[in-house]
Amino acid sequence: MKRIFCLLLACLLLCGCGISVENQSHQLGYTTVPPTDPTTTAPTEDPIPANPYGPMDFGYEGDYLSCLSGDYMLGIDCSYWQGQGNWQKVKGAGMEFVMLRIGQRGSEQGILAEDKMVHQYYDGASAAGLKIGGYVFSQAITPEEAIEEAEFALEIIKDWQGDMPIVFDWEKLDDVPARTYGLDPAVLTDCAVAFCQTIEAAGYDASVYFNRYIGYYGFDLSKLTEYDFWLAVPGEFPDFYYATDIWQYSFTETVPGIKEPTDMNLMFIPVEPEEESVQ
Repeated sequence: MKRIFCLLLACLLLCGCGISVENQSHQLGYTTVPPTDPTTTAPTEDPIPANPYGPMDFGYEGDYLSCLSGDYMLGIDCSYWQGQGNWQKVKGAGMEFVMLRIGQRGSEQGILAEDKMVHQYYDGASAAGLKIGGYVFSQAITPEEAIEEAEFALEIIKDWQGDMPIVFDWEKLDDVPARTYGLDPAVLTDCAVAFCQTIEAAGYDASVYFNRYIGYYGFDLSKLTEYDFWLAVPGEFPDFYYATDIWQYSFTETVPGIKEPTDMNLMFIPVEPEEESVQ
Protein backbone atom coordinates (compact mmCIF):
# COMPACT_ATOMS: atom_id res chain seq x y z
CA MET A 1 0.00 0.00 0.00
CA LYS A 2 2.81 2.38 0.86
CA ARG A 3 4.47 1.59 -2.45
CA ILE A 4 1.27 2.32 -4.37
CA PHE A 5 0.87 5.62 -2.54
CA CYS A 6 4.44 6.61 -3.43
CA LEU A 7 3.83 5.75 -7.08
CA LEU A 8 0.67 7.83 -7.14
CA LEU A 9 2.44 10.74 -5.48
CA ALA A 10 5.27 10.53 -8.01
CA CYS A 11 2.77 10.58 -10.90
CA LEU A 12 1.06 13.64 -9.48
CA LEU A 13 4.36 15.44 -9.09
CA LEU A 14 5.41 14.57 -12.62
CA CYS A 15 2.09 15.78 -14.03
CA GLY A 16 2.35 18.99 -12.04
CA CYS A 17 5.90 19.54 -13.26
CA GLY A 18 4.81 18.96 -16.83
CA ILE A 19 2.11 21.59 -16.56
CA SER A 20 4.42 24.19 -15.03
CA VAL A 21 7.14 23.58 -17.62
CA GLU A 22 4.63 23.81 -20.48
CA ASN A 23 3.23 27.12 -19.36
CA GLN A 24 6.33 28.89 -18.10
CA SER A 25 8.69 31.33 -19.87
CA HIS A 26 9.20 34.93 -20.79
CA GLN A 27 12.35 34.74 -22.82
CA LEU A 28 11.81 33.67 -26.42
CA GLY A 29 12.21 29.96 -26.72
CA TYR A 30 10.42 27.91 -24.07
CA THR A 31 6.68 27.66 -24.17
CA THR A 32 3.63 26.25 -25.86
CA VAL A 33 1.12 28.34 -27.76
CA PRO A 34 -2.27 28.77 -26.06
CA PRO A 35 -5.65 28.05 -27.64
CA THR A 36 -6.81 30.88 -29.86
CA ASP A 37 -10.51 30.34 -30.47
CA PRO A 38 -12.05 33.68 -29.38
CA THR A 39 -14.92 31.78 -27.77
CA THR A 40 -12.55 30.02 -25.36
CA THR A 41 -9.68 32.50 -25.01
CA ALA A 42 -10.31 35.14 -22.39
CA PRO A 43 -9.94 38.67 -23.77
CA THR A 44 -7.33 40.93 -22.26
CA GLU A 45 -7.50 44.60 -21.39
CA ASP A 46 -5.06 45.42 -24.18
CA PRO A 47 -6.37 47.89 -26.76
CA ILE A 48 -6.21 45.33 -29.56
CA PRO A 49 -9.39 44.37 -31.45
CA ALA A 50 -10.31 40.69 -31.41
CA ASN A 51 -10.10 38.62 -34.57
CA PRO A 52 -13.53 38.90 -36.25
CA TYR A 53 -13.04 35.80 -38.43
CA GLY A 54 -13.68 32.13 -37.82
CA PRO A 55 -13.49 28.90 -39.87
CA MET A 56 -16.81 29.56 -41.64
CA ASP A 57 -15.54 32.85 -43.07
CA PHE A 58 -13.13 31.20 -45.52
CA GLY A 59 -13.35 28.82 -48.43
CA TYR A 60 -11.73 28.00 -51.73
CA GLU A 61 -12.78 29.74 -54.90
CA GLY A 62 -10.74 28.12 -57.63
CA ASP A 63 -7.17 27.37 -56.59
CA TYR A 64 -6.84 29.81 -53.71
CA LEU A 65 -8.43 30.51 -50.36
CA SER A 66 -10.83 33.44 -50.19
CA CYS A 67 -12.62 35.39 -47.48
CA LEU A 68 -16.35 34.76 -47.78
CA SER A 69 -17.45 37.46 -45.35
CA GLY A 70 -15.51 40.55 -46.40
CA ASP A 71 -13.39 42.24 -49.03
CA TYR A 72 -9.80 41.15 -49.47
CA MET A 73 -6.82 41.10 -51.82
CA LEU A 74 -4.82 38.01 -52.71
CA GLY A 75 -1.05 38.24 -52.86
CA ILE A 76 2.29 36.54 -52.46
CA ASP A 77 5.62 37.34 -50.85
CA CYS A 78 8.88 36.58 -52.62
CA SER A 79 12.60 36.55 -52.09
CA TYR A 80 15.65 35.41 -54.03
CA TRP A 81 14.69 31.79 -53.30
CA GLN A 82 11.64 31.97 -55.59
CA GLY A 83 13.87 32.37 -58.66
CA GLN A 84 12.95 34.22 -61.84
CA GLY A 85 9.43 35.63 -61.99
CA ASN A 86 7.01 36.17 -64.86
CA TRP A 87 4.94 38.88 -63.25
CA GLN A 88 2.35 39.13 -66.01
CA LYS A 89 1.50 35.48 -65.32
CA VAL A 90 1.40 36.19 -61.59
CA LYS A 91 -1.07 39.01 -62.22
CA GLY A 92 -3.10 36.81 -64.57
CA ALA A 93 -3.35 34.14 -61.88
CA GLY A 94 -5.33 36.56 -59.72
CA MET A 95 -2.60 38.03 -57.54
CA GLU A 96 -3.14 41.66 -56.63
CA PHE A 97 -0.06 42.42 -54.54
CA VAL A 98 3.42 41.19 -53.75
CA MET A 99 5.60 41.71 -50.68
CA LEU A 100 9.27 41.63 -51.68
CA ARG A 101 12.16 40.83 -49.39
CA ILE A 102 14.30 43.96 -49.42
CA GLY A 103 17.14 42.48 -47.43
CA GLN A 104 18.12 40.53 -44.37
CA ARG A 105 20.38 40.53 -41.34
CA GLY A 106 22.50 37.45 -40.78
CA SER A 107 21.56 35.30 -37.81
CA GLU A 108 25.11 34.81 -36.51
CA GLN A 109 27.30 37.77 -37.52
CA GLY A 110 24.45 40.24 -37.94
CA ILE A 111 25.61 41.51 -41.34
CA LEU A 112 23.01 43.26 -43.51
CA ALA A 113 22.60 42.13 -47.12
CA GLU A 114 20.33 43.21 -49.96
CA ASP A 115 18.13 40.56 -51.58
CA LYS A 116 19.74 39.74 -54.92
CA MET A 117 16.43 39.80 -56.81
CA VAL A 118 14.64 42.72 -55.20
CA HIS A 119 15.18 45.28 -57.96
CA GLN A 120 14.38 42.82 -60.75
CA TYR A 121 11.26 41.69 -58.90
CA TYR A 122 10.17 45.27 -58.30
CA ASP A 123 10.56 46.26 -61.95
CA GLY A 124 8.58 43.23 -63.16
CA ALA A 125 5.82 43.46 -60.57
CA SER A 126 5.45 47.19 -61.12
CA ALA A 127 5.19 46.76 -64.90
CA ALA A 128 2.50 44.11 -64.34
CA GLY A 129 0.43 46.51 -62.23
CA LEU A 130 0.76 44.71 -58.92
CA LYS A 131 0.65 46.58 -55.64
CA ILE A 132 4.06 46.31 -53.98
CA GLY A 133 5.36 46.31 -50.43
CA GLY A 134 8.50 44.96 -48.85
CA TYR A 135 10.01 43.42 -45.76
CA VAL A 136 13.32 43.16 -43.99
CA PHE A 137 14.19 39.81 -42.44
CA SER A 138 15.39 41.13 -39.11
CA GLN A 139 17.69 39.65 -36.53
CA ALA A 140 18.02 42.89 -34.59
CA ILE A 141 18.92 42.64 -30.92
CA THR A 142 18.76 46.36 -30.12
CA PRO A 143 16.54 49.24 -31.26
CA GLU A 144 19.64 50.80 -32.81
CA GLU A 145 20.06 47.77 -35.04
CA ALA A 146 16.36 47.92 -35.97
CA ILE A 147 16.81 51.56 -37.03
CA GLU A 148 19.84 50.52 -39.04
CA GLU A 149 17.71 47.90 -40.82
CA ALA A 150 14.99 50.44 -41.58
CA GLU A 151 17.50 52.93 -42.98
CA PHE A 152 19.10 50.14 -45.01
CA ALA A 153 15.70 49.33 -46.52
CA LEU A 154 14.84 52.97 -47.20
CA GLU A 155 18.01 53.42 -49.23
CA ILE A 156 17.16 50.38 -51.36
CA ILE A 157 13.53 51.41 -52.01
CA LYS A 158 14.15 55.13 -52.44
CA ASP A 159 12.88 55.00 -56.04
CA TRP A 160 9.89 52.74 -55.37
CA GLN A 161 6.33 53.80 -55.97
CA GLY A 162 4.94 51.26 -53.49
CA ASP A 163 1.37 50.85 -52.31
CA MET A 164 1.89 48.43 -49.44
CA PRO A 165 3.66 48.60 -46.06
CA ILE A 166 7.34 48.07 -45.32
CA VAL A 167 7.52 45.28 -42.76
CA PHE A 168 9.63 44.41 -39.73
CA ASP A 169 9.99 40.64 -40.12
CA TRP A 170 11.79 39.41 -36.99
CA GLU A 171 11.80 35.64 -36.70
CA LYS A 172 12.92 33.20 -34.05
CA LEU A 173 15.37 30.66 -35.48
CA ASP A 174 15.56 27.23 -33.90
CA ASP A 175 17.72 25.25 -36.32
CA VAL A 176 20.80 27.49 -36.51
CA PRO A 177 23.00 29.31 -33.98
CA ALA A 178 21.27 32.67 -33.61
CA ARG A 179 22.48 35.87 -31.96
CA THR A 180 18.83 36.60 -31.09
CA TYR A 181 18.37 33.60 -28.82
CA GLY A 182 16.87 34.56 -25.45
CA LEU A 183 16.11 38.14 -26.50
CA ASP A 184 13.87 39.84 -23.95
CA PRO A 185 10.36 40.47 -25.38
CA ALA A 186 10.46 44.08 -24.14
CA VAL A 187 13.60 44.68 -26.19
CA LEU A 188 12.05 42.95 -29.21
CA THR A 189 9.00 45.22 -28.97
CA ASP A 190 11.28 48.27 -28.74
CA CYS A 191 13.05 47.05 -31.88
CA ALA A 192 9.76 46.83 -33.75
CA VAL A 193 8.74 50.33 -32.66
CA ALA A 194 12.12 51.76 -33.66
CA PHE A 195 11.95 50.15 -37.11
CA CYS A 196 8.36 51.23 -37.76
CA GLN A 197 8.89 54.78 -36.56
CA THR A 198 11.87 55.14 -38.89
CA ILE A 199 9.88 53.80 -41.84
CA GLU A 200 6.89 56.04 -41.17
CA ALA A 201 9.08 59.11 -40.69
CA ALA A 202 10.19 58.56 -44.29
CA GLY A 203 6.59 58.60 -45.52
CA TYR A 204 5.87 54.87 -45.81
CA ASP A 205 3.34 52.72 -43.97
CA ALA A 206 4.90 50.27 -41.53
CA SER A 207 3.89 46.79 -40.47
CA VAL A 208 5.03 44.02 -38.12
CA TYR A 209 5.16 40.34 -39.13
CA PHE A 210 4.81 37.49 -36.64
CA ASN A 211 3.59 33.94 -36.18
CA ARG A 212 1.35 32.85 -33.31
CA TYR A 213 4.26 32.21 -30.97
CA ILE A 214 5.90 35.59 -31.46
CA GLY A 215 2.49 37.28 -31.44
CA TYR A 216 1.67 35.87 -28.01
CA TYR A 217 5.07 35.60 -26.33
CA GLY A 218 7.40 37.89 -28.26
CA PHE A 219 5.87 41.24 -29.07
CA ASP A 220 3.77 43.32 -26.73
CA LEU A 221 1.16 43.95 -29.40
CA SER A 222 -0.57 46.60 -27.31
CA LYS A 223 2.44 48.84 -28.02
CA LEU A 224 2.29 48.22 -31.76
CA THR A 225 -1.34 49.05 -32.56
CA GLU A 226 -0.32 52.05 -34.69
CA TYR A 227 1.08 49.64 -37.27
CA ASP A 228 -0.41 46.95 -39.47
CA PHE A 229 -0.13 43.32 -38.33
CA TRP A 230 0.90 40.56 -40.73
CA LEU A 231 0.13 37.12 -39.29
CA ALA A 232 1.81 33.89 -40.40
CA VAL A 233 -0.49 30.99 -39.51
CA PRO A 234 -0.86 28.33 -42.20
CA GLY A 235 -4.31 26.77 -42.23
CA GLU A 236 -7.93 27.21 -43.15
CA PHE A 237 -8.53 30.37 -41.10
CA PRO A 238 -6.39 32.88 -39.15
CA ASP A 239 -6.24 31.00 -35.86
CA PHE A 240 -5.14 33.88 -33.64
CA TYR A 241 -7.04 35.80 -30.98
CA TYR A 242 -6.31 39.31 -32.22
CA ALA A 243 -7.30 41.01 -35.47
CA THR A 244 -4.63 41.30 -38.16
CA ASP A 245 -4.39 43.09 -41.50
CA ILE A 246 -2.63 40.47 -43.63
CA TRP A 247 -2.83 36.72 -43.14
CA GLN A 248 -0.14 34.43 -44.58
CA TYR A 249 -2.11 31.21 -44.91
CA SER A 250 0.33 28.99 -46.84
CA PHE A 251 4.09 28.62 -47.14
CA THR A 252 4.03 26.27 -50.13
CA GLU A 253 1.63 27.64 -52.72
CA THR A 254 2.16 27.13 -56.45
CA VAL A 255 1.54 30.26 -58.51
CA PRO A 256 1.91 30.59 -62.29
CA GLY A 257 4.89 32.79 -63.07
CA ILE A 258 6.81 31.90 -59.90
CA LYS A 259 9.37 29.12 -60.28
CA GLU A 260 9.44 27.82 -56.71
CA PRO A 261 6.66 27.36 -54.12
CA THR A 262 5.83 30.63 -52.40
CA ASP A 263 3.88 32.08 -49.48
CA MET A 264 0.25 33.06 -50.08
CA ASN A 265 -1.55 35.89 -48.28
CA LEU A 266 -4.94 37.46 -47.86
CA MET A 267 -5.04 41.17 -47.08
CA PHE A 268 -8.28 42.16 -45.40
CA ILE A 269 -9.86 45.37 -46.65
CA PRO A 270 -11.68 47.19 -43.84
CA VAL A 271 -15.22 48.33 -44.49
CA GLU A 272 -15.60 52.06 -44.07
CA PRO A 273 -18.45 52.92 -41.68
CA GLU A 274 -21.43 54.51 -43.38
CA GLU A 275 -22.21 58.08 -42.45
CA GLU A 276 -25.46 58.52 -40.60
CA SER A 277 -28.07 60.30 -42.64
CA VAL A 278 -29.36 63.57 -41.29
CA GLN A 279 -33.13 63.54 -40.80
